[in-house]
Amino acid sequence: MQILFLHPSIDLFTPAYGVLPVGAFSICSELKKAGHQISIVNIGLELLLNPLFQLSDYLQNFKPEAVLLELHWYVHAKGAMALASEIKRWNPNIPIIIGGITASIFAQEILTDFPAIDFLISGDGEIPIVRFFEELKGQQHFETVPNLWWKDPSPRFSEASSIPTDLNHFTFNDYTLLHHWKEYTAVAKVPLIRHQPKRVRDFWLCNGRGCVFKCDFCGGGKEAQQSVFGRGAIQQRSVENLFQDIMPLYTEAEV
Repeated sequence: MQILFLHPSIDLFTPAYGVLPVGAFSICSELKKAGHQISIVNIGLELLLNPLFQLSDYLQNFKPEAVLLELHWYVHAKGAMALASEIKRWNPNIPIIIGGITASIFAQEILTDFPAIDFLISGDGEIPIVRFFEELKGQQHFETVPNLWWKDPSPRFSEASSIPTDLNHFTFNDYTLLHHWKEYTAVAKVPLIRHQPKRVRDFWLCNGRGCVFKCDFCGGGKEAQQSVFGRGAIQQRSVENLFQDIMPLYTEAEV
């Protein structure tokens, strides 16, 4: 299938909060391994590069058969729902699947109050998303897909669960899945200084998942990891895997 993964901005017009959750690459890489055609589009980045960017033009060119919509941080909530509505205006029948920590926490409310959202994957998404597309193209036994919410017609949640115990099985370094990925490394966390001479490019890496702290201001602390992801301990990736992530960035970096 042709699958589009969208990272929203705060709305359809403002280039803000353009940092991607690193799980975007591992999720999309698993779909690529399963034979799907994937493109990741960072709406904030596209608007920064071209203020006249229109999602409808990209949809028309790429012609996705399904859209993955990321709602990891709450500041993207308005932008995510605006994107969902825009996509449904382009094609009312295209399935939209949302995920991320904020989507996981407010799963029932999202599926109840926002008709443009068809499915929701809570918690870790690498294994569930592959299973989801197997069922979407097959018998549609969605109750067998781990971590999945769907409408029937009221929101339902699968009893199956997926909590990866070894992150080294996943691929985080297929950066070319991201449209304008080289420009992304030049913009990254501080877009306002992207034209500074001799600026060093930057990119977030996934060195593991989980947290030992209980900061009351953070949605990714120890208690949140347990309640949202079912993760009771830190899961670390190997040094060898991190080296494989860093080398493509190093060889492509501008000195």
